[in-house]
Amino acid sequence: DLVNQGVVVIAAAGNSAQDVAENKVVPAYYPNVVSVSAVTNTGTFASYSNYGETIDIAAVGGDNTRMNGCVFSASIEGNNKYERQCGTSMAAPYVSGIVALMVDYRQQTNQPRLLPNVIQRVIQKSGRTSTQKTDTLGYGIINAGQALYYMGAGVADTTATGTSDVTTYDFSN
Repeated sequence: DLVNQGVVVIAAAGNSAQDVAENKVVPAYYPNVVSVSAVTNTGTFASYSNYGETIDIAAVGGDNTRMNGCVFSASIEGNNKYERQCGTSMAAPYVSGIVALMVDYRQQTNQPRLLPNVIQRVIQKSGRTSTQKTDTLGYGIINAGQALYYMGAGVADTTATGTSDVTTYDFSN
């Protein structure tokens, strides 16, 4: 499988407002996959987003109940056009981008490549709105600053709580 080959698999949880594991939403319900639910622009759980115990993290997917509440995305029409889209498919790229920053930081600082399960733990620890895992937000809304801080980059985002209660992650375990 991909994870055993060192690939981090990030999946949108789906937009049917149903339990990911109960309905076997592929690939989001697989155990070594980073499953991403969606929140609105204000940080509340998006009503369309799938949920469940397999959710690892949440990211902004837009609010389909508000005019202009969705995320700008490249249009399938091409020609430099953009359109508003809502969904977990808008949320998952945020997580992918943060993982790319984490991997790049490790490469730029000549540190060893991290295993997918370690990257998954860092993503989970970077959730900024939840102290306990929930079925809707997983470990919270992903926070790029906290994820990079755990990587040792020293760029913690302190705006969510007013203080940084994060320490650099020990990758030797």
